[in-house]
Amino acid sequence: MRRQGTEQSEGFWFEPAEPTVPKLSWTRFETALLIASALSVVVGMLVFAQGWRMSPAWGRKNLRDALVLCGLYAGISLAAIRPRLMNLPVRVTQANVARQARLVRHLLLWVQLEAIWLMVIILVAKLDDALGGTSADWFFPAFLAIFVSLWITMGVNLWSAYRAR
Repeated sequence: MRRQGTEQSEGFWFEPAEPTVPKLSWTRFETALLIASALSVVVGMLVFAQGWRMSPAWGRKNLRDALVLCGLYAGISLAAIRPRLMNLPVRVTQANVARQARLVRHLLLWVQLEAIWLMVIILVAKLDDALGGTSADWFFPAFLAIFVSLWITMGVNLWSAYRAR
């Protein structure tokens, strides 16, 4: 910061100009993740529609979950378009800005896919319970597998960010 009347402030550390993020093209992998997330949302909406047809009371009760599912897809998709808005654990320089932005986008798309899968299995388990099924047999292992894969994804991406600094 500059004090009025002085040429240079003493005791202040001046931040260099922020590196500019180059326009990143979407890779096939990123496009596949985005399409997989969209298809997962469609599956979740089909499960929700089936539950609504069978019991409108069930549908009204679980409308929030369906809206959260759509909100996750929309919100994380918008965040993936602007990776510059993310807070990174490493110093971003002009030399590594493109790599860090790509890592942020990969992380967001993986987290989006895994979060949507979690919401879909929650909707399927709720519908199964409403129909008198036993979702207890498969729900916990599926939930645990997706939850652990979420943490592994974040750990691998964090490690990649540190390696790419």
